[in-house]
Amino acid sequence: MKKGFVFVLILSMFSIQFLSAAAIDMKSQYNQGETIIAKISGNFIDPILQENVFFYRGHVKIPIDYEVTKINDYFYVTASLIGKTPDNYSMRIENVQHYESGVATNVDIISNFSISNTTADFSIKPGFVISSADFSIEVQNLKDDSLKISIKDPDKINSSDSINIGGDQIKDIDFQLGNITGDFFEIIKLSTSNLEYNIPIYIFGQKAKSYCGNGNIDSGESCDGTNWGDINSCSDFGFTEGDLSCYASGTSNECTFDTSDCVGASSQGYCGNGKIDAGEQCDGANWGTVKGCENFGFNSGTLSCDNCRLKTDNCFNTQCISDFNCSSGYKCTSNICKKQVECRENRDCKNNYTCSNNKCIAPGKECISDSNCTSDNECKDNKCVLKSSGCTSDAGCDYGQKCNKGICVDSSIQKTCLESGGQICGLDKVCSTSNSTKIGDNICCFDSCTDAPKSSTSKIIGWSLVIIVVLLLAFFYIKYKSTRRKVPDFVDLGKSRR
Repeated sequence: MKKGFVFVLILSMFSIQFLSAAAIDMKSQYNQGETIIAKISGNFIDPILQENVFFYRGHVKIPIDYEVTKINDYFYVTASLIGKTPDNYSMRIENVQHYESGVATNVDIISNFSISNTTADFSIKPGFVISSADFSIEVQNLKDDSLKISIKDPDKINSSDSINIGGDQIKDIDFQLGNITGDFFEIIKLSTSNLEYNIPIYIFGQKAKSYCGNGNIDSGESCDGTNWGDINSCSDFGFTEGDLSCYASGTSNECTFDTSDCVGASSQGYCGNGKIDAGEQCDGANWGTVKGCENFGFNSGTLSCDNCRLKTDNCFNTQCISDFNCSSGYKCTSNICKKQVECRENRDCKNNYTCSNNKCIAPGKECISDSNCTSDNECKDNKCVLKSSGCTSDAGCDYGQKCNKGICVDSSIQKTCLESGGQICGLDKVCSTSNSTKIGDNICCFDSCTDAPKSSTSKIIGWSLVIIVVLLLAFFYIKYKSTRRKVPDFVDLGKSRR
């Protein structure tokens, strides 16, 4: 019984070590122009990113067109071998922490392969698909003669059974999604008599649509109820005061900002002056507190300023399966990469904390740090207050004040000797009268500067020291001579004893 238990235990340990080892599942030989679809398994601490994947010809790193993604528990790398000549190659995953035999390591994960002298029938692009809508896969005939490519797709996806493609031609194979209610992972097979591709696909099922009034800034919205994102007040739209609001759901301008109650516009403002004047959303590169597409419910793309209005035409949402598919600072929520914030509303916070500027604030407190306040405020004693008077020059201070180390102070404190009508005497110079005062680290003289009177004191002290040293030397010399013993004459001593 004990032997059986020990055997099972040892077998389990070896199984765990085997399962935890990282591995690349790919062919050992490819034809010229073929598309690599590699599946990577293992217990990874770090995700495999684009910058972690390298291809080598022998021992030389080579450029290659490839993509990386994660679907469920596996990473996938797809790469095009078009233009690569026959030789021995390798794919390496470098600088990624993972477990090997239960021990964390970042040792390279390597898979060797070769390219033959034969040209592949066709190549594909992309080598994997992540979609929530109809999609297509591009195929390229690498032969001179026409090809018939067979298509085998899952039941929930519709396409033709095969296509014919002429020599050296490129064609798209279209796939239509059926009635899909949930996410699913499947394989699409494209094949000829010589070559077969197994293409992993992940399809997002139909989700509840976003709408104005759900409290979230969804695609195309500027605000939703009390959720204004990074916008704080009328000042973000060039006004000096007033009440900013968000158009309610059901109105013609729903979930956009209403500036009709904002006042205090500058009469000299115009589009193109680089300042956000009344009624403007932006001016050139000046977008105020707006950071980009994320302010309008998108997580990708490029926001632009056109005629002093922000345009979201090039903003879009990146679909995701997990947080890996999103950029830094975003989380995968309902298959959409959304900006990661601590809270969006009070119910996102615990312990009766309230949500302020996407931060959870303790009860009875308005702020914890300056990040909880608007840009023109700072957090003092858990309250958002206007920032202390700061300055970079005297022009930034009130009348009668000067700028001293970024703080406006009374000019009487800051006046220099020259501004006070005096002068600082140079080296070996002194003020001709006692009419002087100390300003900073210098003495400011309000009369003329004259040569400093020469003093003989230093000479007297110098000669006195010399005399003292000479007298001391003479004293020690005499002392030495007087105490010196005479060397005894041993011959005379001998005679006297006889």
